[in-house]
Amino acid sequence: MFTWPFGINKLDNDEAIAVAGASGQIIFKSDGNFDRNCSFNSSNWNAVYLRHVDGTVSWYGHLKRNSLTAKAVGAQVVQGEYLGVIGSSGNSTGPHLHFEIYNASNILQDPYQGSCNTMNSTGFWLNQPAYRDSKINKLMTHSAPPAFQTCPNPDVINAKNTFAPGNQLIVAAYYRDQVAGQQSQLSLIQPNGSIYESWTHNSPNTYDASYWFWTFNLPATVPTGTWKFRVVYQTQTYEHTFFVQPTRFDFDGDGKADVS
Repeated sequence: MFTWPFGINKLDNDEAIAVAGASGQIIFKSDGNFDRNCSFNSSNWNAVYLRHVDGTVSWYGHLKRNSLTAKAVGAQVVQGEYLGVIGSSGNSTGPHLHFEIYNASNILQDPYQGSCNTMNSTGFWLNQPAYRDSKINKLMTHSAPPAFQTCPNPDVINAKNTFAPGNQLIVAAYYRDQVAGQQSQLSLIQPNGSIYESWTHNSPNTYDASYWFWTFNLPATVPTGTWKFRVVYQTQTYEHTFFVQPTRFDFDGDGKADVS
């Protein structure tokens, strides 16, 4: 399970965490290892291991160094409890969570029940989602398109949420499990609630992770105030708020606006 978008940035800012999938007892912890690996290697990872009431054992690996739960081996955790920050420690090509389950006989299990599961007859989800769980992970506004860097360098996001009339506005949608032919309805909503611009996007292919961006040049007469970038995708509505503020002039260089 990898972090998208901007995985290294999320690692640096502790934005993506691993939580316990089920209640259990901590039976082992591994920490202190380098957490920005970008290739397959023989180095050790940072991980938390839990034993559950039915005897199964779950692994949560590739975590960030020194981010693991403060609870000691032998302590109990509950479902949804924090275990650590997702990183790229050990044998890893980038930030992601490595999750494994073993049954009480120490046999590796596939947690997802489906036609490709030849290991065990039952799954481990309480409510198993579709194999392609199509959603939008993030909506953003930018000053320029994001510049994705090679691991382990953080991406140059170029995030911007405040614009002035006459500025260039870039809006972007970051998808997971986008399937060919799925349609998104996108719109820019003005401060008075009316639609400034609307359009549709049809996915040309199927992607594990994808992003699309659109560029607008705001006219000098554009309304100022609080705007929304809205996307309706797979019956769910997503919104990102941004602002358009009047241009402010500082003629005397004192850092204060002289004319609005």
